Amino acid sequence: QKSDLFSNNLKDLHIGDDIEIRHLNIIESYRVVDMQIVSLEEALCLDQTNNHYLTFITPYPVDCIDKAPLRLILKVKKLPFRI
Repeated sequence: QKSDLFSNNLKDLHIGDDIEIRHLNIIESYRVVDMQIVSLEEALCLDQTNNHYLTFITPYPVDCIDKAPLRLILKVKKLPFRI
């Protein structure tokens, strides 16, 4: 299943979903490899990963109007380039 990270709701993503990230004229594909809902304190203590992964941290619930009490951590792995 392919998803656009910014036009779809993050809460609809699942581990194994592929996403495309566009920056300037480059489109790169990534696969969701981990999703966690953690406290704000836990989100501040993340381990570093190598450069083949991106980690997104956003307030959770994602549709919360006030200060969200938790954080959604979304970890994605870069996929090989395909022609």
